[in-house]
Amino acid sequence: MRDLAKRYSTEITSGGARASIGEFFARATRRTDAISDLRSEYARLRNTQVLKNLPPGPASDKDIAFAEKGFPNENANPQQVASFLTGFAKIRELEAKQNEARAAWTSTFRGLGNATSAANVGGVQVRAGEKFNDFVKRYQSGETTAAPAGRAPAAAPAADIRAQADAILRGGK
Repeated sequence: MRDLAKRYSTEITSGGARASIGEFFARATRRTDAISDLRSEYARLRNTQVLKNLPPGPASDKDIAFAEKGFPNENANPQQVASFLTGFAKIRELEAKQNEARAAWTSTFRGLGNATSAANVGGVQVRAGEKFNDFVKRYQSGETTAAPAGRAPAAAPAADIRAQADAILRGGK
């Protein structure tokens, strides 16, 4: 996704009505180019995500319109699309990191409840009784040092995944 964002911001120079008209004529004359291909690649990605956002069962036009909200059109300003793709990639990376943490935790403690004993989980030292959400914060921040016995680990500098995702969507890091 980051590669698509980079190519979108460097190779596509126009958006809006001008881009829409250009794409219409390119498709009508069957003379698509690399820019058309980039826009199509983004449209496929957007449509895949829209389908994932739909509720189960048959979808109405209203459901589809609601699921499309927040996704820029493929003919939008290239910088806007690139920024969206970069933020989307960051969110996916955070989700992957959380899934890694969940897998490491469940393989160690056989569930998402509190830690039953002190253990090293995914390179992070966990104390007995620690909550999964506290572990995830430390895991996402990259903390790999052990906490002193009997003491709580230092607070992680990173916020939870929702706060990080919200910051990304607002344009932060």
